[in-house]
Amino acid sequence: MLIRFSFKNFKSFKDENCLDMEATSLKEHEYNVAKIDNGEYLKVSAIYGANASGKTNVLQAFDYMKKRILVSDDSKKNSPIDEENVYSFMINNDPIALEVEILARNNKIYKYGFELVKDNIISEWLYEKRVNKFYSIFERENNNVTMKTSKIAGLSNIDEKTLFLNIYSKIDKDNEDFANVYYWFMNSNYLDLGNPDFEGIIDKRVSFKILTDKNYKKELLKFIKTFDAGIEDINTIPDSVEAVKNNNGIVDIKVTHKEENGEEKVLPFYLESNGTRKMFYLFEFFMDALKKRNGIIC
Repeated sequence: MLIRFSFKNFKSFKDENCLDMEATSLKEHEYNVAKIDNGEYLKVSAIYGANASGKTNVLQAFDYMKKRILVSDDSKKNSPIDEENVYSFMINNDPIALEVEILARNNKIYKYGFELVKDNIISEWLYEKRVNKFYSIFERENNNVTMKTSKIAGLSNIDEKTLFLNIYSKIDKDNEDFANVYYWFMNSNYLDLGNPDFEGIIDKRVSFKILTDKNYKKELLKFIKTFDAGIEDINTIPDSVEAVKNNNGIVDIKVTHKEENGEEKVLPFYLESNGTRKMFYLFEFFMDALKKRNGIIC
């Protein structure tokens, strides 16, 4: 679960900004609050604002952080963000700073982050929260790492472009702290509704789930009816996996409406409103975020 994400000097954001998922004392929308021993946090958060206000850059900052951790020195090849592009404020020679505070699967709260300039790591840190205070697991300055255990011997000098979290989580796979922070990044996702390719990317996957998963279809229909009472049923054409294979993998969604006279009429899904289609595609992400108790939508 994400508690906070802070970033600085990334693209259009010069000063530090923070996405804070900690719940306030307000009693509205309590269904969106996960109450656990370590505090109360929002299950879902949305970022909205005017065009060109930086919404996409918030998500790109997190995406950049995640890719640097998971793909290490291959991050440039796998990330759509060019190194030259992320340093919008490169002229000031200040580092990009990225940090998350998370609740990991072992029910511990960690704070992890790093700073880099021109692709070189200049600092990195991992802390564990115990009784409202953070304690160091490791700290890094340039290529030198200090750690609370003695297993760091022989790794005092590491590549300046590679994160220590990435290295050590592979070397000492039994280390609970490193494994759980790395695992959190592996399973963290966000949703960018501003991406014009969004609907096309997931259309085929959703269509197949309607076809093959009866429970998914049932829950989706229930969800759709909460904001579009006119929809009675959802089906696919073709209506079997084998027929889809014979149709070059093409699946069309058909939606059944009940007219005022009580008769039912089947319509192609593309005739539905933009709002209905958008919510239709969002269903799986909403459910996934609520089950994981954390999600970001932009």
